[in-house]
Amino acid sequence: MTDQVWLDTFDVNLHSAFYATRRALKYMIPQKYGRIMHISSVESKQANKAAVSNYIVTKAAMNAFSKAVAFEYGPIGITSNAICPGAIETDIMRESGPDAAKTMGITYEQFLQNYADDTMIKRLNTVDEVAAMALLLASQYGGGITGATLSVDGGSSSY
Repeated sequence: MTDQVWLDTFDVNLHSAFYATRRALKYMIPQKYGRIMHISSVESKQANKAAVSNYIVTKAAMNAFSKAVAFEYGPIGITSNAICPGAIETDIMRESGPDAAKTMGITYEQFLQNYADDTMIKRLNTVDEVAAMALLLASQYGGGITGATLSVDGGSSSY
């Protein structure tokens, strides 16, 4: 991995979460209310994929940042959580997955099935399932959930 790839991943995954959170807090602090949700990854909890340490490290750091924000701003009514999705067949997966599968010597369908097989539900999660978690956290019912790393991963992570 090049230095630039390492640094770019920090910019995309971690620094962007910091800057977006700081901007949101500018509005949330005066109203003493807000819901911050960082989209992390189940990989932040597992570290079981080769050649993606940059991704794993930045998502784990995002989880810690989310918890720190919860601690710092929870007393004034602002919650902060990290949602950790598992594999989802998104546009990015459809674009990069076939090449990744080819380098592994498998078909794209086998590539997807490998991710599904790592879950307890034996399928990939959906964007709608992740969105439902975000809706819960944004609602009045999510007010007691803060500082958490919440998996939407079909049971693939150990915690």
